[in-house]
Amino acid sequence: MSSSIAPFICKWTDVHSKPLCFYTQKELELHVYNDHKDLAKLRVYNRGRQFYLCPWENCEKQRNDISQLKEHLREHIQQMPFKCPICISSRFGSFDELERHLIFVHRDSVVDNTATDDMTKQEKGDTFEDENEDYVICKAFAERCDRKFIEEQKAFYGLEALDL
Repeated sequence: MSSSIAPFICKWTDVHSKPLCFYTQKELELHVYNDHKDLAKLRVYNRGRQFYLCPWENCEKQRNDISQLKEHLREHIQQMPFKCPICISSRFGSFDELERHLIFVHRDSVVDNTATDDMTKQEKGDTFEDENEDYVICKAFAERCDRKFIEEQKAFYGLEALDL
């Protein structure tokens, strides 16, 4: 399953040989709750105190009990993979939320309601190494935008050489 189609990524360390990607946040939640339900394995002891270590990639948080760990894991599951191509810092949990943002904030400048491709990638460190985040975003919007906008975005990201 391609990450450009399935933007929700399970980053549970030392379990998957390659990242597992899901089409929806709900699918990721079900995967985590069903396939990673034995949280007792995450228990560690330090100086006589019991802790539960977060298993999510690059997270070093510790929680005192399983219920606190479950609550913390919800933060990782609530991913925001849809990035606005215009204001860059805005991220959304669904393409519909991104589309609403584009309509109301950017006056519908790049929205195509008939598009079926998801524009996805996670923040730096979440992307697959062989794909550049900026290239994937430009590519995803190439068919939805007017030529001028595409050329501006390519120039902004330093991707003038790309044939989109």
